[in-house]
Amino acid sequence: MSSPLQALDPGRSPEDYVLDHWGISAGLPQVSVTSIAQDRDGYLWLSTQGGLARFDGNSFTSFGAADLAGYDPSIQDRIWADVGGRMWLATPRGARWIERDRVVTIDGLGPQIGQVYSFADAPGGSVLIGSDRGLHAFTEGPAQALGLADVRVYALLVDGQVIYAGSDEQVYSIRGGMAESLAAGDALTGVRFRQLTRVGDRIYAGSTRGLFELRGTELVQPPWAESLADMSIEGLGSDRDGNLWIGLLDGLLRYHPQRGLERAEAGVDDVRAWVTAFYEDDEDNLWVGSFTTGLSRWRNGWALRIGSQRGLTDPFVWSVARGPDLQPWFGTATGLWRIDPEGRPVPVVSTLSLPNSAVYNLFFDPAGQAWLGTRTGMALWDGSTLTQPALWAPLRQQQINTVLQQGPERFWIGTSGGLYLQEGGLLRRYTKEEGMPAVAVRGLLMLDGRLYVGSERGLYSGLEGRFRREGSNPVLDQALVTALTLVGANKLLVGTFDDGLFLLDVTGVTPIGLAEGLPWPQVANLQVDQTHVWSSGPRGVYRFGLDELDALLRQGTPLAPEPILNEARDARGGQRLRCCNGGATSRGLILNSRLWFPSLNGLVRIDPVSIRPERKPPKAVIEAVEADDGRRWLAEPSLRMPVGLRDLTVRFTALSFRDPEGQRFLYRLRGFERDWHSSGTERTARYTNLTPGHYRFEVEVLSGGGEQPRSTAEIELVIPPHVTETLWFRSLLVLGAVGLVAWLAAWMRRRSQQRERHLQELVERRTEELRRVNDRLRSANQALAAESLTDGLTGLKNRRFLARHLGGWRREHLLGEQPGDERLWLFLIDLDHFKAINDRHGHLAGDEMLCQFAQLLLRIAGGTGEALRWGGEEFLILMPEHALRSPEDFAERIVRAVRRADFRANEHTSVPLTASVGVASFPALADRSDLVDWALAMELADAGLYHSKLNGRDGWSRLHPAAEARYRDFGSGAGAQIEAVLEAGLARWEQSGQDRASTDG
Repeated sequence: MSSPLQALDPGRSPEDYVLDHWGISAGLPQVSVTSIAQDRDGYLWLSTQGGLARFDGNSFTSFGAADLAGYDPSIQDRIWADVGGRMWLATPRGARWIERDRVVTIDGLGPQIGQVYSFADAPGGSVLIGSDRGLHAFTEGPAQALGLADVRVYALLVDGQVIYAGSDEQVYSIRGGMAESLAAGDALTGVRFRQLTRVGDRIYAGSTRGLFELRGTELVQPPWAESLADMSIEGLGSDRDGNLWIGLLDGLLRYHPQRGLERAEAGVDDVRAWVTAFYEDDEDNLWVGSFTTGLSRWRNGWALRIGSQRGLTDPFVWSVARGPDLQPWFGTATGLWRIDPEGRPVPVVSTLSLPNSAVYNLFFDPAGQAWLGTRTGMALWDGSTLTQPALWAPLRQQQINTVLQQGPERFWIGTSGGLYLQEGGLLRRYTKEEGMPAVAVRGLLMLDGRLYVGSERGLYSGLEGRFRREGSNPVLDQALVTALTLVGANKLLVGTFDDGLFLLDVTGVTPIGLAEGLPWPQVANLQVDQTHVWSSGPRGVYRFGLDELDALLRQGTPLAPEPILNEARDARGGQRLRCCNGGATSRGLILNSRLWFPSLNGLVRIDPVSIRPERKPPKAVIEAVEADDGRRWLAEPSLRMPVGLRDLTVRFTALSFRDPEGQRFLYRLRGFERDWHSSGTERTARYTNLTPGHYRFEVEVLSGGGEQPRSTAEIELVIPPHVTETLWFRSLLVLGAVGLVAWLAAWMRRRSQQRERHLQELVERRTEELRRVNDRLRSANQALAAESLTDGLTGLKNRRFLARHLGGWRREHLLGEQPGDERLWLFLIDLDHFKAINDRHGHLAGDEMLCQFAQLLLRIAGGTGEALRWGGEEFLILMPEHALRSPEDFAERIVRAVRRADFRANEHTSVPLTASVGVASFPALADRSDLVDWALAMELADAGLYHSKLNGRDGWSRLHPAAEARYRDFGSGAGAQIEAVLEAGLARWEQSGQDRASTDG
């Protein structure tokens, strides 16, 4: 099957076309591409020996028996699209249609016609089908046989009212239902005519034994095709500009009357291309299918490479400049070359004799002499001789990066070692003394009489031999400046290696980087034409309009650079071509409306007039909706999803073969969200936990940096509710709930009455139980309180009781509404030598004797006093003053009672005991200034006890404060102040044995 092709520039050599390739690694189901077609949506379809594939420009979708209902793959399958975009499938069992997700049989074109080989559009909208059983036509209804019933029809071509059919050993012309065999000479036994195509007014037939041309009613082999006489023509195609494309077992040929027969290299990785199929889409892409190398795309580009294929023996190009003949001259790693008027590279002189042969920078002086800057000095080519002038001897260890002429004999030279001036036969180097440090200089430019110097440490400017740093921008000050150019009359555009661009004008310095729209920050060279700024670098070439630059300066509008060349397929936009070198001034040239750039693989030429925008924007297409479990639904205007599906993925794409990597997508799901989301280059959108309802998914594709018109696609998605989420079900639930509530209310009322009676009885029982429990709890609390105030061994009150008792006594007798003079006397008692008793008789006996002692104290205290265990063998008796005749007599009574008591360690052993007693009153002072602090009374009692111990024990002592003693006199405590208060006459000792009247109170 052959297809009429649209234009590919016949004036170009085949190697000047842009060639891209896709194989198995790119997603093809199998490497053998046997036919190519395009459907009405714009998808490219391929038949391979491993099934069908669909291509959107970005990725392949494979189709096998599991993907298309009714499809039985075969290696003889071929695909074709009629004028309306309907997809036809030629199979060994007749013809089929591809309709969405299935293959449809056609009435009259089933297995009875055998293998289908070819299709063609006929006048009136019918389709012609060539098969093992001759020629058939299909319009609507069953297909009709047109003749050649016993002939295999391999190829079809419609020319007006004539149908041409290629068969075994024959080509037939069919006019008015009558078939006539065209004469083809002798010796055609076994020859198959498998392709037919038209080029202009000529018709060509491809066969298993060469190429034939129809002349009148005869098929002849044209002279230019005699070399193909014994070759099998595997594919044949044509375009409107008169190119004939010929596929062979070992490659691809192109024929044009003006250029003759040319080979087009279509192999991949040293594998020869067995070319079988051609198709050109409406974006000027020529698609070529091969049995051995997969799918290739050939198209007109706006750039071509002048390299080894054009005779350039050294493709490592370093520099380019306008030569004395007004043609591009360029320097390579081994010599100087020029481009002749026909565009061919011509060698000028070899530089292998120089210490360094690389022509790193190229400059022509007014005399037409070439200054060849190398990595180790500079040489001069005067048209006949290559020399190294002695004047340039100081430069022989320097890399020459740039040369700028200021006057007839004044030349500035930028090197890796700094800036030089050649003038009047002298060479001078500028240093720090003139403000120019010894830093590598990469660019030079004159503006308003001032020399601007681009260095590896920023930008400098000089006037009358004095230099200064320029720009006052911290980034520019440290940048590696690679390019300087004028924009307009007085704007300086500065390119840097890693920091983008800087624009200097009367307003200052304006940085232009990624935030301002640049696709990358690396700049090697800058060129300016009447409408654009062109930037080249190791990643490619881009341009932006001068009007865009003006809008950036005036309004802050970011640039929208247009990619021109990119070195990798995954880069966005532009032609795929490796470019460009940098490092010196002569890294770019505008000449005769073309741009020239050096690269590692030849000299690159760009024709701006060939750069044309896409004729139509990429088409946005929603392909399918997918569930997580693998279920998939092809997109329709409205899709109702299965009940229960709440998580889904929408798959979409943009049909573009010009710049598929440059497409960017925005999407949203109306009814779920209002804002657009950017998916970047991703072509899916995922949603989870969708609620039932109607949604509209919208996707928008952006192309060409957002400048091209936007294409949109949309689909309605219906998420049905579960039965439990429907209105009728919820209404039924409401009614049922109301009835249930009413029944429950009545039941609850009866139940409540029953429970109320039961609860009343239960409350009465529980109340009585609670009363009894509270009584027990009250008794327990009282016992616990008593226990907390009682010594566990002796049963006497403890220290906690003292604090509570003294506080209550003070409030009652001293701080009440009618305070009196009542005092409380404290008798602190300690058993003498009790440790020895514990050591001799044991602690159990000691505890028993403490209990006996406690009973003695209780008898002494009687009903008016309180006996307490203070701690260890120390005890305390509290007596109100009104119950005593005198505290001294009471203390003496305690001492005698202990001495006389019969204490027993056991029933057989009696142990005599004595006691020492300290006496004090509370309040202790005559003015009652210690009323708030009963601790002073305890300290005085403790001091008296200690005094008794020191004076022989078995007695009592009292430190008696004088009437004039005050609370402040005992500020550090009674024990610490004893000597001081005694010496001051503020207290005196009273103790056992003093003369006084005594009675046992």
